[in-house]
Amino acid sequence: MVRDGTSTESFLIAEAGSYLVTYELNVESGGSVFGLFVNGTTLVSGSNYAQASEGLLSGHALLTLQQNDVVSVKLLNGTANLANVVNGNGVVSASIIFEKMAAL
Repeated sequence: MVRDGTSTESFLIAEAGSYLVTYELNVESGGSVFGLFVNGTTLVSGSNYAQASEGLLSGHALLTLQQNDVVSVKLLNGTANLANVVNGNGVVSASIIFEKMAAL
């Protein structure tokens, strides 16, 4: 996951299948656009979501993935920081969920 334009976390798919992928990001400022990518270069159509103001941004897509595909959430415009403290309390700043819907 790219959180500041340089840091990357990726998720390796162990089993081929159809997956519902849902992500949430707690961004510190508005105007950020994020999207799902497969194997680093392919933006998943319809998976890019924008955040008009600071707060929670959610996105999701139904994907057909092959074994060893790599999925990541990337920032599409400029830089953005994820909020890890809100009102003095530590919070989860990013999450991604893979739900396998069917095997291939």
